Amino acid sequence: MHHSMSDVVSADQIRLGQGTPGPKRRRPGLLRQVLGKGSGRIGMTIVVILVLVAAVGPAIVPADPYQMAVGERLRPPSSAHWFGTDEFGRDILARIVHGSRITLFIGLISVAIGLAVGTPLGLLAGYFGRRVDLVISVVTDIMLAFPNFLLALAIVSALGPSLRNAMIAVGIRTVPLFTRLVRASTIAVREREFVTAARAAGPRNVRILSRHIAPNIVAPIIVLASLEFPAAVLVAAGLSFLGLGAQPPSPEWGSMLVGGRLYLRSAPWAINVPGIAIMITVLGFNLLGNALRDTLDPRLRQK
Repeated sequence: MHHSMSDVVSADQIRLGQGTPGPKRRRPGLLRQVLGKGSGRIGMTIVVILVLVAAVGPAIVPADPYQMAVGERLRPPSSAHWFGTDEFGRDILARIVHGSRITLFIGLISVAIGLAVGTPLGLLAGYFGRRVDLVISVVTDIMLAFPNFLLALAIVSALGPSLRNAMIAVGIRTVPLFTRLVRASTIAVREREFVTAARAAGPRNVRILSRHIAPNIVAPIIVLASLEFPAAVLVAAGLSFLGLGAQPPSPEWGSMLVGGRLYLRSAPWAINVPGIAIMITVLGFNLLGNALRDTLDPRLRQK
């Protein structure tokens, strides 16, 4: 059977990649890329377990986390109380399960405050520059001059001790971090060709920021949010440990450390259990954040 030369793909063309193109390989989604890393799998597993415990744990562990029983105080772990009881006879497992909701709420609200305030400020500073950038950068640098925990401590001391004020203080602590990151990312994007073309077309600055710049700086914001979540949990726990965060009888993990510290030798489970819960939670979110950073950062993908 005769074939014309145009219908035949030579061996040289195939070897040089000039023949009929093969099927285009689809790039795996973000979740699959994150789970493809060991740290991503471990971190995601811990985070999913924490979310499940917060969602359905109170139904599975029906014990009242606030119910005191003087006759059951400082009982060691047993079949009746898997994690033992605290100095008031309250079931530590029930308090850990209910406290997981508070921990997630603290992280979410604190990071949300940083995102809601820091992102617009960073966009304005990076896009407009000059005086706007100068004013925002000076305020940001002043806030960054204070150590993170001391800044949160000063804010909550001024507002008064409570869980709500602790979340506000931790959220304000994250504002300069998001502001600086978004500002740097905006400066890098605003000089690209598609932004220059949008400016030439004459749309308003708000439209350029929302349609052309903001969508292109989402990746670093996601990474910072995932890494600041565990930091917010740690700072809030530290404030509660000092008596400036969640107040008794709240089952917040940092507040549980306060009561357990007096019984470190006689009843170590009272302080070890909430301490381990904080450690595992922070570890899980850090591992997940590192996997997200490795996946979303193009410089790291090239290595």
